[in-house]
Amino acid sequence: MELIPIFGIGIFGLAVGSFTNAAVYRLKICEIKSIFFGRSFCPRCKKTLRARDLIPLASFLLLRGRCRFCRKKISPHYFWVELATAVAFGGVAVFTGFADLALLSWNLFFTAIFIFLASFDFLFGEIPDEVSLPASLLAFLGSFLAFTIAPCESLIGLLAGGGFFAAIVLISNGKWMGGGDIRFGLLLGALLGWQGFAIAVFAASFLGSTVGVIQILQKKKKLKSALPFAPFLAAGGVAAILFAEEIWEWYLSFF
Repeated sequence: MELIPIFGIGIFGLAVGSFTNAAVYRLKICEIKSIFFGRSFCPRCKKTLRARDLIPLASFLLLRGRCRFCRKKISPHYFWVELATAVAFGGVAVFTGFADLALLSWNLFFTAIFIFLASFDFLFGEIPDEVSLPASLLAFLGSFLAFTIAPCESLIGLLAGGGFFAAIVLISNGKWMGGGDIRFGLLLGALLGWQGFAIAVFAASFLGSTVGVIQILQKKKKLKSALPFAPFLAAGGVAAILFAEEIWEWYLSFF
């Protein structure tokens, strides 16, 4: 195992997680132009942050979760997004390997997209079309480069993924899921094909149900409380990127 490159990918994941935190907030407040070029600032007091305030994980810990200027609390969500991105990037590097750098880059890119959508949904209860739809198109076009699946598989997956969640939205009259989940389904299907999509949804449903039951037992949620599903779809999507083929072969071995 190439430990140094994997560690480097993990550190890169920290930086991507930090960027994701800023990009999610700026997209929400419609400051799209500043995502790549603007200076980071405190969302409470609007003070421009210094370089020492932007060190992933470390700055949050050193500042004890408070803004250096206004001393208001910084949401721990930022810390966990950075950590989750680093861990996810490291895991993708371990299981994808470095033999095919194009495939590794492809998997890392969509892992970052999944985390972005998960973070946005967790914070604001919606999944932005500005990210999910272009990513779906890119996933479909990427199938022509044979990174993972063939174009016909990507197209079938796209239709299956979008159709599955569209059916749930129609049946529940929008009470169980929203339009953003349909677009996330398009993305997962286009990227993974229908088989990978099925694995991602199964994993997401299992994780979501487990977390929901735990929160109900802890009296943090009620039985009818809404739970953002994109974080679980993101986790299921990463699992499917890495293990879909193995999981599907294991499943078929029972027949």
